[in-house]
Amino acid sequence: MDDFHLIKNPEAIHFTEQIIDVWPEENAVILICHNLPDINIINLQTGGFVQNIPDKELNFTEEELEEYLRQEKIPIEKKLLNEILRDTNGWAFSVDFIAKSLKGSPGYSGYVRNAMRQNVFKLLEADIWAKISEDLRKFLIRLSLIGHLSAELITSLANGDESLLAEFKQQQSYIHYDDHTDAYLVHQPLIDFLGGKQGLLNDGEKREVYQIAANWCKKNDYIIEMLHHYEKAGDYKAITDIIPGLLCNSSSELTLRATEIFERAPENICEEIRTFAGAHLYAFMFQNHFEEFLELADHYEQRFLRLPEADGFRNFVLGSIYFCRGYMRFFRCTVEDKYDFDLYFSRMSEYLNNSDEKAKQTIPTHTGPWANPVGSARTGAPQEVINAVTRSVAYISGCFNGALSGTEDLLQGELFFYQNDIKNATFFFSGAINKAQKSKQFETVHRALLYSLRIAALQGNQVKAKKALIDMESLLQENEYANRFITYDIALGWYHYILQHPEKIPTWLKESFSQYKHAYFIENFGNQLKARYQYLTQDYPPLLIYIEEMKGRESVLYGRIEMLAMEACVHYQMKDRTKAFAALKDAYEAASPNQIVMPFIELRNDMRKLILAARKHEHCLIPQPWLELIMRRSAYYAKNQTLLISDFKKVDNAGNEINLSPREQEVLRDLCKGLSQTEIATKHNLSVSYVKTVYKNLRDKLQANNIAEIISIAKEKNLV
Repeated sequence: MDDFHLIKNPEAIHFTEQIIDVWPEENAVILICHNLPDINIINLQTGGFVQNIPDKELNFTEEELEEYLRQEKIPIEKKLLNEILRDTNGWAFSVDFIAKSLKGSPGYSGYVRNAMRQNVFKLLEADIWAKISEDLRKFLIRLSLIGHLSAELITSLANGDESLLAEFKQQQSYIHYDDHTDAYLVHQPLIDFLGGKQGLLNDGEKREVYQIAANWCKKNDYIIEMLHHYEKAGDYKAITDIIPGLLCNSSSELTLRATEIFERAPENICEEIRTFAGAHLYAFMFQNHFEEFLELADHYEQRFLRLPEADGFRNFVLGSIYFCRGYMRFFRCTVEDKYDFDLYFSRMSEYLNNSDEKAKQTIPTHTGPWANPVGSARTGAPQEVINAVTRSVAYISGCFNGALSGTEDLLQGELFFYQNDIKNATFFFSGAINKAQKSKQFETVHRALLYSLRIAALQGNQVKAKKALIDMESLLQENEYANRFITYDIALGWYHYILQHPEKIPTWLKESFSQYKHAYFIENFGNQLKARYQYLTQDYPPLLIYIEEMKGRESVLYGRIEMLAMEACVHYQMKDRTKAFAALKDAYEAASPNQIVMPFIELRNDMRKLILAARKHEHCLIPQPWLELIMRRSAYYAKNQTLLISDFKKVDNAGNEINLSPREQEVLRDLCKGLSQTEIATKHNLSVSYVKTVYKNLRDKLQANNIAEIISIAKEKNLV
């Protein structure tokens, strides 16, 4: 049935549904249409009897193009294939024209390419441009300025003009609506054609398009595209307002893109937008480019110190500069045994209190796996950081409405935890949670609860461990907590690592290690669980590579000890005692000055067996009392872990169910109700990209290939 999209009569559609329903399975019904038809065939979809072939699959692939040219007896080169695919996107019309032209020409790159473009453009000029209204012409040029053509964004750009949208949707020969992404796909030749018409728009019209597109991207979490469009619109105020919150939890690519935008900005923009200098420094800070950061900070500092002391704008900018200087010094604690960052926060407080506007800076709290960034193993170094943080919190909380409240207690509890002083650790974690909750410092709450989970494992207390996980799950409802889904996945991964259920660890934590600019940054948080997953599954080669790379760069003291202790156990299990004892000695030397023992204890029976062998080794240089202490306490941990796993199986009937997160269960229910991914995102106030991630997780966990299989498996296993 061709041109099925033109059928609108309900009775005709219903008649077709009946034909398809009774059609013999060994035969096929083929509907050819520009858009997915409004037809009810859910039973066939659920049974896996429906195949959707989008038009992009009808484009030539590289292999198909090579075979076609071979049949046409045209000499084939890799460069030729790449150029044709890049220019045509595999569109059959263009490919056919090029093949015919190449038969009578010496090559593609010269006049064949130009002739192809000219002929395609002539076709588009006659087939589309000459037949559409002036309003649609201008509208199409506006669309050619941006990349992602979401149906919602297109409606915004049309200002709700229904007649314009109706005419736009009629251009189905070159513009296709994709129901799965709720977006329009435009043939590349048409995009190229429209690109040549962009001169018909003035600068103001272009900026308006970019502004609308940027706002839509911001709403839907297309972050890099958002920054690109705001820059094109010249809206540096929007960029600088949003950058700090983004970079706290960002990838290296985003940080680099942000830095490039600041470098391209007009020279004097920092004197027009009070948040510009601070945001620019933020970008350098999260790239961990210390020398460049200092040079830029000095430049801005000298520039604004020249202004009158009573100038509120000047004081605000200087306060932002010292805020960034303080945080950079805090991050440098990992590589420098110097803890003076509180002095910068003191100056920040002085300037901000004399500014003409209240600061709204986003605070980069605990962006990595540990609260304390200390890298030195020197006796007392971790406590010196805690003391400086305690002084800093007073300044920062006063300027930023209680920001970082509870952080000092978190760091103190963390040190006690690693020293296995559980009573004091529990006391300080409780204080951190109480203080942080009052000021909505959710990252601090999460970290304290994650340590509480680890304490519960040490005690063999399944009820306490489950409660800590549930309390972290409740933070998923806090929309202000940007990192909530990442950190909850990590907590869930830790929980199942303790229970020795590697199959239940979230999928992304089973992937390759992430690159990270600094050990304290968020990319390395997931790496800690990836390391534990690989240790649990005995996938040792990538784990050892990660640990070896860690030794050659900056590393947080607690994490360095954890990885060295794990490395020792890996080598022992690989029957290499020499390397095992050497790694254990390195771990001991890093840990003993500050009485850190928990990384060894948490390796339970593996560590106990290693130490039992080390005690008998005649050349072991580690004190026997320390070995005896670790062996005894790791054995205690192993005993309680066995109890924890046993209790878990009794309560949760582990091993017989597919473990879905609350958000995954929510999305699954909506999919079974027939909602699209876009509708689910709208219903729960989520971004479409996030719903797509949840959908991918559901496919992985249910081992399904599409939505129909997800629904079928979910019903079969009574998941909904």
